[in-house]
Amino acid sequence: MSVAGDIKSIISEIRKAHKIDTCMVVSRNGIPIAWEMPNDSQVETLATLCATILGAADVVYGGMGKPKTHSVTMRSNGDIVLITGLGTKALIVFGSSIMDEESLGKVASDASTKIEEVLKRET
Repeated sequence: MSVAGDIKSIISEIRKAHKIDTCMVVSRNGIPIAWEMPNDSQVETLATLCATILGAADVVYGGMGKPKTHSVTMRSNGDIVLITGLGTKALIVFGSSIMDEESLGKVASDASTKIEEVLKRET
């Protein structure tokens, strides 16, 4: 299977197991690699914006003399969106209306490990 196909399988499994609304793996420059979300029509816009948000956070942290950002969390009306870096190549985005931040972070950490292994094959 292809790298994108393998990543799609991982996020599909995770999304179903944890009832996560949105799962995306995006390149650092905002290109969607694999995703599962309720409305695919916005995937390119959301991918670009999530990469921009994580990049902007890196600039803010860098300006304060801190290391690069590991993740950014956004909340609205009980929904949580977590954007987490996957090394230098990609980032993962999870959105949930039923999980708390700590639980979603654990799922993201576990997923990141699996997806980073797949991404290493592409090098």
